[in-house]
This record gives sequence, structure tokens and C-alpha cells, in this order.
Amino acid sequence: MTPLRPMERGASKITFRDVTRVEFGDVLPILASNYPLRPRWDNGSLSWFLEQAENKRNFGYPEWRVGSASDGRPVAAYVYFASPGEIGWLLQALSVPNATTDLVDDLFAHAYELGCSGIRGAAHPWLIPALMSRKTVFYGRSFYVAQARDKSLLEPIRSGQALISGLGGESWTRLIGDRFD
Repeated sequence: MTPLRPMERGASKITFRDVTRVEFGDVLPILASNYPLRPRWDNGSLSWFLEQAENKRNFGYPEWRVGSASDGRPVAAYVYFASPGEIGWLLQALSVPNATTDLVDDLFAHAYELGCSGIRGAAHPWLIPALMSRKTVFYGRSFYVAQARDKSLLEPIRSGQALISGLGGESWTRLIGDRFD
């Protein structure tokens, strides 16, 4: 057993599967609705963001995954760039609160199965307990600045209830992590 091997996937009520960019885009707004502060995507803009993200190749190829409850309802989704032998780069992860542990377990197991040596990316406050219980290493790499005239608009950001990262920020763009040959 290698030290980087993730925990074995246990019995879960959530079933994760590979999906297309379009399927991921259909699920993303459903899961994003759990955040009081979130991007205001429409079908056209979200499709464009996802297409731009899919065209990034410096970090590998995008792995689009969705987790569904036993009734078929989507409860978790993530996308990361995988390149065997390299560290995978998490672009976006979303879940309902009780699916966080399953999301983290599936992400780590999936990346390991594809030959990634680890995963990097921004961690939302709701992910921290699941990540800590897996004894992961945290390395701060990104920061953001938020300003609003109406200070009450900043509360979802302070409390971790804002969807800010990956597709809800600027990490989807090829300007961050791609080559221009």
C-alpha cells in the first residue's frame, strides 16, 4: 500500500459516474442553488465557461463527475484536471451538506485510479472537516478580495456560504494554467 493511496470506497448511498461537460452543466445550477451567494449563470454563459475550461490542457484532461442519491437526484459534482503521474487540479466541487464525505472519497479514489499523485485546489470551508479526516496536506495558494457598499452582502463570503472558486471565480480561464503555442 502506498502512503498516497486514498481510503477504500465504502458502502455509499451516493453513486458517482463520469459525465459529459453538458451533463455537468445541467447539474451545476441545481447544486449551486444551495449557496445564498452564487454566480448568476444562464445556460449560454455557463456552457461557455465550461467549454473554455474543457479547452485547458496544461493540467491534463477534465474529469467531469456527478454523484446521485438513490432516487436519482444529483447531490454532488466535481471536475478536476487529471494527468497520470502529476498532481490533479480541482476546478470545482459542490455537494449538499451530507454528501461531502462521499464527494471527497470519490474524488481521491478516482484521481488515484487515474494515476494522479495528489489533488490540489481551493477548499471551501464545508470541505475542511472531510479533508482533515483524510489527513490531507493543505497548502494555501489562492486568495480573494471582496468589497461591497452593503456590508451584509459580505456575510455569505465570511461564513463560507458563497460559491467562489473554480467556475465561480476565474480558474476556468485558459489564462490561468494553459499554454499558448
